[in-house]
Amino acid sequence: HNPERNEFLAVWRSRFGTEDISAVRLDRDGQPIGAPFVAVPEDSEPHNNRPAVAYNPNTDQYVIAYQRADLEGYPTGGQTSLIFARLLSDTGTPVGPEVQISPDYGTYWFCQANNPNVAYDATTGGYMFAYTKHNFFGEGECSGFTEAHSYGAVVHAVSGTLVPGTAVMAPHPNRRPGPDTPAIEPHPSNGTFMVFESTGLNEGHAYLYDSNVTLLRDVHIQQPDSAGTFSLQSVAADPLTGNWLLAWRQHRAVETVTTVLDADGDVVHPIQVGATGAHTIDIAAVGDGTWVGLDTAERLVHFGPDGTAIAIEELTEFRTGGGLSQTPGGSLAIDLSGDVPRVVALGKDPASLLGVELQVATADVYPPGNLPVVPARLL
Repeated sequence: HNPERNEFLAVWRSRFGTEDISAVRLDRDGQPIGAPFVAVPEDSEPHNNRPAVAYNPNTDQYVIAYQRADLEGYPTGGQTSLIFARLLSDTGTPVGPEVQISPDYGTYWFCQANNPNVAYDATTGGYMFAYTKHNFFGEGECSGFTEAHSYGAVVHAVSGTLVPGTAVMAPHPNRRPGPDTPAIEPHPSNGTFMVFESTGLNEGHAYLYDSNVTLLRDVHIQQPDSAGTFSLQSVAADPLTGNWLLAWRQHRAVETVTTVLDADGDVVHPIQVGATGAHTIDIAAVGDGTWVGLDTAERLVHFGPDGTAIAIEELTEFRTGGGLSQTPGGSLAIDLSGDVPRVVALGKDPASLLGVELQVATADVYPPGNLPVVPARLL
């Protein structure tokens, strides 16, 4: 959400013919401002994918982070996947060229960077990226790993002009399964970031970093062994209480699991079932001590201060042809500038878009309409 213009930007990957990264500006009701446009053309490098977007109020620009894969080197060598980014003006005009964010990992084909996420850093006026480093095959070929077929989150500070800075790998590589997109969210008041990733079949880790990419806290989140794969993680910080809500998928049950941490990462409400019937794929803070989430059953879930659902509303006009894709993050954005919070939710493949109001006092959600587009990420 761009509070200066009171509008949103949705980005997605074109799927047929070319693999461009496209975008469209949206007003507060989720209606398009102008036609969709190509923000990152396919050019000579194929497989632009998994875009994420953030707004920078310091520069009044958007940044799009995305994964670029090159399969031409397979199987003899060559870099297969790197993280790139591009700046756009507040009206969507490209500002400068594409910039490579992740470093080259040599010529080893199976050492990759993928699944990017990005957030604005209010302390530096730049950005904090989080993405997955993937040791696809082999031992000792991809730095930071001791096991084959494993993954680890990378946290990477980048300036407002897209100059890459310090990058560190989170403390728990060699995780399986994967790769998931690491969730990243800035705290609204203390200048920290929380990065939330799956680190095993039944566990995850939530890390607090500062703008210097210094690790401040490592919170181990362990669910019962019978719970199944830990995935679809998302995180959002509440500006009223400073608390973090963490949500993820419990694979062997159709449930969203949650926990609430305080600003320093201490447990406020322990692991619990936050909602049943689907898996939440994105959450956002409402601003009154509660959160709203979008789940795979095309529902908005209003989570209370303890992280459990206080209202669930089916989006009856929000139809994506069989439920939302189970891809975490970037599918929900919220505008807190009006009398009531205004949510824009995105579906995909095939997709619809819906602007909804969240009436905090009554915890009701009202869907006024939809729009057929094919977005993947929203801010």
